[in-house]
Amino acid sequence: MASLPIGDEYPEYPNIMGVLARGRIGRLGATSQPEVIVQMSFLTKKANVVTKKPIRVALVANSYTPGGAESYLYRLYGGLVRQGLVEVTLIGHLPNWPPALGPEIRAGVAEKLTRQKPILPQLRNSLRNAIAIRRALGSHDFDLVHMQYVREKLTLGKFVTRGLPLLWTEHGPFAQNFPRLGLPLLRRRASRAQIIAVSEVVRASFAEKGIDTQVVWNPLPGGATSPRVLRPEGKMSEYILYAGRVHESKRLDILLAAAKKLPELRVKIAGDGPDLERLRSLAPANVDFVGHLDNLDELTSKSLAVVSTSGAAAREGSPMVVLEARNLGVPVLMAQDCHAAVEARQLGARLYKPTGNDLAAEIHALGTVLRNEPLTASERHNRGETVWLSRTFTIMARAIE
Repeated sequence: MASLPIGDEYPEYPNIMGVLARGRIGRLGATSQPEVIVQMSFLTKKANVVTKKPIRVALVANSYTPGGAESYLYRLYGGLVRQGLVEVTLIGHLPNWPPALGPEIRAGVAEKLTRQKPILPQLRNSLRNAIAIRRALGSHDFDLVHMQYVREKLTLGKFVTRGLPLLWTEHGPFAQNFPRLGLPLLRRRASRAQIIAVSEVVRASFAEKGIDTQVVWNPLPGGATSPRVLRPEGKMSEYILYAGRVHESKRLDILLAAAKKLPELRVKIAGDGPDLERLRSLAPANVDFVGHLDNLDELTSKSLAVVSTSGAAAREGSPMVVLEARNLGVPVLMAQDCHAAVEARQLGARLYKPTGNDLAAEIHALGTVLRNEPLTASERHNRGETVWLSRTFTIMARAIE
């Protein structure tokens, strides 16, 4: 019987039927202890079907740069595999794919679609890889195909995916520069899929294009947090942290401009990307580039604040670094023109105008004013990993009904 620890009632997910806690059956939501086990039943029009074995997932994905979208997949399947709810096979390639999650089949390996290169050659290359992916999908008895990147969603039709049920996950708002000729094809592909959007902003952007999605909020990291007290003005021995991809769309020039105005402030930039060398050449002496780090907990917890400089061009849906910072009680400063600004403000982030002057003013104010209170226990629970895994698994099971 597939089971999942859970501690709350979710009326919008009526498929969660009962509770088994410490050997006794209770009403859903009767206890909030993490050892509560929910037995998941999935209703269909024909019958009440209870999962007897893990869902066998083919994750069709290709990426070469570690980032938030890749971390999302590792965390999602780390939780679902650990609970015995799914078995996953990666078809393609992801950086640092943990072998403990499941096997990796190198089929159809190619870079993501990008508007920085001619689109037609990329599509032709994608189609050449489709036969290898179809062959890989036929090598196992899969229940579900999970896609996360546009290339696979746009190019892998029903024939290639062997008519298997589809799950899509969407991490950013719909691209404004998406080719108009490709939109009808994407809509047709989407009509066969259960689609998860990581925030309300992402959902709304796809709805504008006629594509229905379901919001399952990106989760906060696990673990308890405690309130932090900011250091008083004049003792800025902590640092401001940026963690993420170092790319032109992230607008890190704004952070460098703020650093120049606050020479007593230390700034750490954690991440790699194509804009790294240019930014190194422009950075003042108080900026330290620490490279990509797999675990940012210690660096984040000791920071004065975490800064996001992304604007609309970066298509941020729900940045994981913001969730990590807020879960630790660390203040977050986010540019007000970022797609994720609405969600970030709900989590207590401060918004600033995307200029070095305005960011510097907000950073300076952090020395004397507690801008961000830690999240409450209720907020952490509702945005926690248990809820996220439960809702995602429910949608997976719905897809294969």
